[in-house]
Amino acid sequence: MAINTGSLTVAKNTCIEALIAKTGGAQKKNAFQGFLPPTINTYSTFFSGGDDVANTWNAPITEFRMNCDLAGYFVTQPLADVFIMQIMSALPVRNSGNVFWFRLRAGGNPLCELRPVKIGNDTRESAMWVVQMGLEMVFDTTSVATP
Repeated sequence: MAINTGSLTVAKNTCIEALIAKTGGAQKKNAFQGFLPPTINTYSTFFSGGDDVANTWNAPITEFRMNCDLAGYFVTQPLADVFIMQIMSALPVRNSGNVFWFRLRAGGNPLCELRPVKIGNDTRESAMWVVQMGLEMVFDTTSVATP
């Protein structure tokens, strides 16, 4: 039996598109999924396992909660602060596509701190403002939508 990964792909894309709409970004330019290139003024989402299944008591699982870690590198603190507020204004996403909700998860409040970071092929470290946030999404696993 083939496993339907289309519902997960559609849910991830729904979430990142909601963030891009508020940040004015573009996928694979300054907004990425799954990796953060060593460049400035960019961010990425990292979806991973969730802590439980929502509203499903019997198999098959029809709704699944998944964690999403968001990380970004910014040149100045004001740019990082604007980014945080843009993300906060995008949340929560409710009932969009096959996503029931996409929001801050418990303990996922924004963290913004100055850290040494290597950019590109440069061997030296530069001070960058690093933003981290913890989000969660619950999506419909039975969606037959294709990515």
